Amino acid sequence: MSATHEIEYKAKKIKITVAKTSQGKQVGTFIVADTDPLLRGTGADANTAEEALHNAERKAKELVDQRA
Repeated sequence: MSATHEIEYKAKKIKITVAKTSQGKQVGTFIVADTDPLLRGTGADANTAEEALHNAERKAKELVDQRA
């Protein structure tokens, strides 16, 4: 089962999906819309869905900042 979250950061829409891995950890993957090339990535594994969401959000924001 996975959960999807959308946030906006610096006028970019970031879609984050948090899912459970086969090892029982939670991981957040993200896509930043309206970027060329499309920014995609994965945050660090976490023990909870909330931690995975924060990890993916932090990584996505880092990549958006690098592009600015």
